[in-house]
Amino acid sequence: MARKRKSKKIYLIIFSIILIFSFIFNTSFEKIKKYIDVELFPYQSKIYKIGTSLSEIKDFKKIIVENENLKFENMKLKEKLFTLENIKEENRRLTEVLTIKEKYNYDKNVKVGRVIHKNIHNLYNRFHVDLGEKDGMEINMAVIQDNFLIGRVSEVLEDYSIVDLVSNPKVKVSAKTENGMLGVSCGSDEENGEIYFEPSTFKDGLKKGDVIYTSGISSIYPEGLLIGEIIEISENNNYLFKSIKVKPNYEVKKLREVIIYNYSKK
Repeated sequence: MARKRKSKKIYLIIFSIILIFSFIFNTSFEKIKKYIDVELFPYQSKIYKIGTSLSEIKDFKKIIVENENLKFENMKLKEKLFTLENIKEENRRLTEVLTIKEKYNYDKNVKVGRVIHKNIHNLYNRFHVDLGEKDGMEINMAVIQDNFLIGRVSEVLEDYSIVDLVSNPKVKVSAKTENGMLGVSCGSDEENGEIYFEPSTFKDGLKKGDVIYTSGISSIYPEGLLIGEIIEISENNNYLFKSIKVKPNYEVKKLREVIIYNYSKK
């Protein structure tokens, strides 16, 4: 009996020792774990940031690729739109050419020429068309677009001709205002292609916005073609002469096809 009590006592002591060691071990382990976490946190934080950055870089590269694809698709759409606009514009110009031809019934005296060359350093003086001697072109044929006077043929070669614009300093056109005042339209050296109207009388009555037409007196140009609109009237000190600046009714940069009319053989 005494032996059993002694055995139980030994077991109790061993169990108590195990509990004490277990408590000490767990406490020490938590302290060690906490210490390790504190010491390793800066490194863990850096590793986390690096991982996050790598993920962001991957997403950023994906965004760049998607953006480039969108730019490419946008560029293709713009090209298609530009092509459609060009076709639309060309159809509009050709329709205008046919309308003018039918309106004036020019028949065999009318030719349709395509502008093939413009000198950017001489833009408002002259250009070339794709018709020449072989096409029946002659000097002084009137050049028209959409009922606007563009100029006249100044030189004819075998395969092409040269057209002097009304803004060319060498070109003078018999003209009149919308209220019938006669005068002369004169080209100038203005950089923007503006011209001047010199009335045959010093009477007042002209104002900004008045339209200048061909008078029909010339044997080169038919009557009633639009030349331009008065944009400025300035007086000299002696009040005897007025400088009348006119803006032509066409845009040189947009000239593509033109009507060429041999008015002298109407």
